Amino acid sequence: MNGARPAVFLDRDGVINENRDEYVLSWDQFSFIDGSIAAIKRLTEAGWPVVVVTNQSAIGRGLVRRRTVDDIHVRMCTTISAAGGNITRVMLCPHRPDAGCRCRKPRPGMLRAAARDLGIDLSSSILIGDSATDIAAAHAAGARAILVQTGRGRRATEELDSDVRTATMIVRDLVEAVDHILDASSASAAEAVPGGETRRYFESVAEALVRIDGRAVDRLVEAIRRARDRGGTVYTLGNGGSAATASHLALDIAKNTRRPDRRAIRAFALTDNAGLVTAWANDSHYDEVFSAQLEAVARPEDLVIAVSGSGNSNNVLRAIAVANGHGADTFGITGFAGGQLAQVARDCVIVPSDNMQVVEDGHLAITHAVMCALRDQG
Repeated sequence: MNGARPAVFLDRDGVINENRDEYVLSWDQFSFIDGSIAAIKRLTEAGWPVVVVTNQSAIGRGLVRRRTVDDIHVRMCTTISAAGGNITRVMLCPHRPDAGCRCRKPRPGMLRAAARDLGIDLSSSILIGDSATDIAAAHAAGARAILVQTGRGRRATEELDSDVRTATMIVRDLVEAVDHILDASSASAAEAVPGGETRRYFESVAEALVRIDGRAVDRLVEAIRRARDRGGTVYTLGNGGSAATASHLALDIAKNTRRPDRRAIRAFALTDNAGLVTAWANDSHYDEVFSAQLEAVARPEDLVIAVSGSGNSNNVLRAIAVANGHGADTFGITGFAGGQLAQVARDCVIVPSDNMQVVEDGHLAITHAVMCALRDQG
């Protein structure tokens, strides 16, 4: 994002104001945490945009009206402004936890919307929160996270996985968090959290990898073995970066698993014949570039592996439908929540991340794990 700037995102309850078990339903129930107003003023004076991102499910539960919450935020911002601070934007999610929305933390919807509307570079931004969902939302958006011990912070510290806890800066309160941010080198906002921008990304990849269902990867290995043992062919497919992974997977299992004492795996990437792919795309429709190939070759003894970051690409879904129709085994390799691919393929392994780059790195790790298992165990 050209010209984008870093920002500080703040959770509300437990970071700016005292947390309440029964929600903050009126301005009379809103109480600033000591030092929070002055901390926001210091961020403002240092030139940091400050964006509040807050889950307010009390609205969705019918406990408070949206206009009442908006009034609370107007009063909050006015009080902060009178002290010399500034809140650039208040982003809130009004939905219940079971609503399935994209804005409620731990999903990164509010952060991404703010980045789009305000020209914010999430990769160099910081979210300060008091819960595990705040930390997860920051990581999902590619931002850094600081966990305060006010509000629910102490309990959240105990809930975090050890790897996430090690990678997260944990401080006493908003005042100490701002101290760290402002004391860091002015050369890069990313330096405000130890490790820097590239290390944070590596940590995000590591967090996603350990959450991949190893049993699903084992089932993928077994599906390839079944296709090999019954004389079938493994076909791989995908788009963009997933096309490269599909080609890599076919290469690895066709070449690197060969041994003289067992049958070789026949594997072909449907992405690799550029002339055929572009002919179908040009003469018919891009949705048919894989399904048309499978119409001619798919058999019940075959396995079709579809790689898709989102799990929602039309040409991938159509290819799986054709393979299913021919009686072939089908397996998806996807990310996010699995998308439609997880529903139409006979089985699926998912990289549980909302970051496409992390998902694609996870797919390559799955490729190598599968190849090593087939190479070493047969």
